[in-house]
Amino acid sequence: METSKRDSSEKLSGKAVLVFNDAHNANEFVVRRIISAARSSNVVYVVCRVPVSIIKKKLGKKVAKGKIKYIDATETTVAGDDPDIRSVSNPQQLTEISVIIGMMLGEFKKPTTIMIDSITSMSDYVEPDELLIRFLHFNINRAKEAGARIELFADRDNKDTAFIRKLKQYCDEIIQ
Repeated sequence: METSKRDSSEKLSGKAVLVFNDAHNANEFVVRRIISAARSSNVVYVVCRVPVSIIKKKLGKKVAKGKIKYIDATETTVAGDDPDIRSVSNPQQLTEISVIIGMMLGEFKKPTTIMIDSITSMSDYVEPDELLIRFLHFNINRAKEAGARIELFADRDNKDTAFIRKLKQYCDEIIQ
């Protein structure tokens, strides 16, 4: 995997990473990233691509209970009695998603990794792209100020879009 880093003179201690993955094996790739992140941090996982139940099933018992909280914005899942899942009606609910991310960051002790899967899916719901850029920029800054890592997942096929080119300026590392 090729990575590039941006020199940052900001005083923020967190890190923003743009992660490109192949659409055909995205679930497996994301599950591996979650397992890896959960070894050294708590995880706030925002899912906009597939129902959270699919990811939870693939994770099984590979992540310790209490190490991951989910925000499900797939329009299909109802959190029910699971205190670790918060549902929003769809990926267009950017304000609600931001509020829940903030609450979950406050519930976890450091370190924390925020994962948004996927910004490609979110961009299908949110118009114009500028609204999504502002949402991501806000949450990138929030993560950095909290000393958290934020990983933004995007389909590799979309890496040369104007939206992605603009988003790259806010990221400290790009994993291709």
